[in-house]
Amino acid sequence: MEYVIALHRLEKVYRPSVFRRPVQALRGLDMDVRAGETYGFLGLNGAGKTTTFKLILGLLRPTGGEGWIFGRPLGDRRALSRLGFLPELPAYYPYLTGGEVLRMARDLSGVPRDDARDKGLLEELGIGFAWSRPTRRLSKGQLQRVGLAQALVHGPELLILDEPMSGLDPVARGLVKDRLRAEREAGRTIVLSTHVLADVEALADRIGLVSEGRLIRSGRTEELLSGSVREVRIEGSGDVNDDVLQGTPDGSILVPGEPWRVLLRRPEPYQVDGCLRRIIQHGGTVLGVETRREDLEAVFVRTMEQAALPEEEERCAS
Repeated sequence: MEYVIALHRLEKVYRPSVFRRPVQALRGLDMDVRAGETYGFLGLNGAGKTTTFKLILGLLRPTGGEGWIFGRPLGDRRALSRLGFLPELPAYYPYLTGGEVLRMARDLSGVPRDDARDKGLLEELGIGFAWSRPTRRLSKGQLQRVGLAQALVHGPELLILDEPMSGLDPVARGLVKDRLRAEREAGRTIVLSTHVLADVEALADRIGLVSEGRLIRSGRTEELLSGSVREVRIEGSGDVNDDVLQGTPDGSILVPGEPWRVLLRRPEPYQVDGCLRRIIQHGGTVLGVETRREDLEAVFVRTMEQAALPEEEERCAS
């Protein structure tokens, strides 16, 4: 299996000055990104996401560990020429127009200018007017889309996007997501960091959750969500009573009526099976079973809360 990015026990310690305590941003981070996939890299503010991107780009040097991009060491110029990067807060010379920003990006990347293609790209992102408008007259969301366009103009194999949805309205978000889907279908590898978790859920093939500089959970998107059953609803008819709730999780209830409903809160599979068996034994008829799962935001919050407990104990012990 080909890995576009491979990080092994990566560490980064910031040492501001002799009078201030060092800050450890990464603590043995392990991460891999496979060719052609969209990878959601998620964490709270200060978890180490931007530091990781800066290490991949060669803007920082790791304190420990090692990493590769396209099989070459982090920061390798030949490897960097094959990627496009959108920072969280893109900033350009205020007098440059959007078109001039894209021309400059092409010149820096060593690819021929193609104004017609670049104008089309801005129009696809809903900001065709930005071609001739100085960037100082663009809003935050419009600048964000100019930034995405400059990351794309040279046809990179890898896209690293730090908060690409920042400042975007719902229409603009839809346009950006459509473009990212097109890039994925074209075989591009995408690493995406954002706090808009619904977009990650819709776009990412795999997700990594990072906390305090460590990767604490990773896997395919459907795998992370498959074990996150929030509620099971059983609907049926016939004569049943609260006995069918024996052995079910706390908070489970029977809602009388015709049809009646049984609501099981965060059940294990065996608890659902046991409840169904008791319903049938009591003479009830099951009309339907609906499983409601957590979305990515709920899984993210729960995982971060669980990770915070041992981290707090570690800080207290030190």
